[in-house]
Amino acid sequence: MAATNLGRVQGTSIFISTAESSTSADISSLAIDSIRPLKDDGVLFGNGDIRRIVSISDETITCSEVISTVKGPVGSKGADGANGVGITSITPNGQDAAGGNIYKITLTNGETYNITTPGRDVAVFG
Repeated sequence: MAATNLGRVQGTSIFISTAESSTSADISSLAIDSIRPLKDDGVLFGNGDIRRIVSISDETITCSEVISTVKGPVGSKGADGANGVGITSITPNGQDAAGGNIYKITLTNGETYNITTPGRDVAVFG
């Protein structure tokens, strides 16, 4: 008995697109392994919109208006986070052996750091 290629024998497929949700998208925006999209397949866009493919050309799919979404409602605003750490002061703190300037950085949480800038023989920036 000879084998017969039946082509794509399956129900409707859903493809994931990297394009913005729209009624038109490049086929290259679809996450396709070996199955080419067909008319009436679905497309899931990054914002959660689901659209139906209504026509296909070599490079473009044309989609219906949004038929559904997997995006839920906007939630309530959460509590404010803790304040970050800022800089209280930057003061000169001498020079290193190579002529670089040392600056003492004092943060709002009380921590201090010494930062050394390159000496003049390394680079001069205006």
